[in-house]
Amino acid sequence: MNIFTDVSEETLNLNKNPWHNTVLEDYYALSPRAKGSWAENFIQTLLKSQGYDVQKRTNPGHDFILDGVKTELKFGLATDRNMNYETIFNHISHDKDWEQILLVCVNGDGHMKTALYSKDNFK
Repeated sequence: MNIFTDVSEETLNLNKNPWHNTVLEDYYALSPRAKGSWAENFIQTLLKSQGYDVQKRTNPGHDFILDGVKTELKFGLATDRNMNYETIFNHISHDKDWEQILLVCVNGDGHMKTALYSKDNFK
């Protein structure tokens, strides 16, 4: 079997975007760095609109200051637009300079679930 001639693109499923025809369709194609920047901006804007005090980070060891606490953000879309809030958060480093971590997952129906952990509770 030759993967180039004997297997269809549909079978390989390399171009499948589970977020096609949603407002998050373009997020799927962003680079990891661009996804992080977009997510930080989106979540900070959302937090500010809800009355939280959000300040710029003081060093690269966290993403922003949330109500006076150094906060690391991890954001993900539910894999395959599932409805179980199943996602993957990459590169979580306990050695960085953060005091709490905010995990955000967007479910397949567009709802978000968040979890906030202190560094001590995250071990």
